[in-house]
This record gives sequence, C-alpha cells and structure tokens, in this order.
Amino acid sequence: MNLESLLRQPAWMKQALCTSSDPDLWCYERIPKNDKAKREEFEEQVLRLMVAIEYCNECPVRKQCLEMGLQKENMVGGVVYGGLMYSERVALTGHRYHASARDEAHVRNAVRKKVAKII
Repeated sequence: MNLESLLRQPAWMKQALCTSSDPDLWCYERIPKNDKAKREEFEEQVLRLMVAIEYCNECPVRKQCLEMGLQKENMVGGVVYGGLMYSERVALTGHRYHASARDEAHVRNAVRKKVAKII
C-alpha cells in the first residue's frame, strides 16, 4: 500500500477491525473441492475464512465495508468484504453469476456449514 492509496481511503476504514489483522485472512483461492492434493490447504482456507467472517460480524463498520465491496471495481473473486464472499455479494446485487462465483461455491458452502455447526 502506497501513500496515495492511504490518502484515498475512506475515514471509516480506521475503525475497521481488519486493519490490525493479517490481510491474508480476507483473501482466498478457488481450490477445487475434489483436489485431494490440496485438501489440507482447502480446510486451512475454510478455517481462515471463518476467522475473517467472525471479525466482520463484530466490526463496527461492516455496513460501509460491504457497500464498498458491492462497488463494481471491488466485485472480484477471492476477497471478503463486509463478511460476504464474492458469490454472496454477486447474489446480493442480483447480477448473474460469473464463472468464478460458481467456482467458489464449495468454499463458501464449507465455511457456512462449519459456522452453522458452531452456532
């Protein structure tokens, strides 16, 4: 992150819980569900996303973050905004699914199932 991008950040970002955490928590890959070689990596990713989403659930600026995540330039796969993964944000906007949103469905479903078991 350079000085110019820091200056362009909205003021609310200073209150975001994620700013004091590992940024990798909010990023993920579309790992094929049936790729046995990457199964352990898939499970680790699911756990990291659960932690990220929990941060989002407690964050005082979650709404602002989600609004930012719904902007066209931020509608990209592999990033959580406001506690929602890309495919969830696509569904929220009513847009048709992009192939990458379909590809991540198994990751999203695994995260949501684990969260449901905890709750």
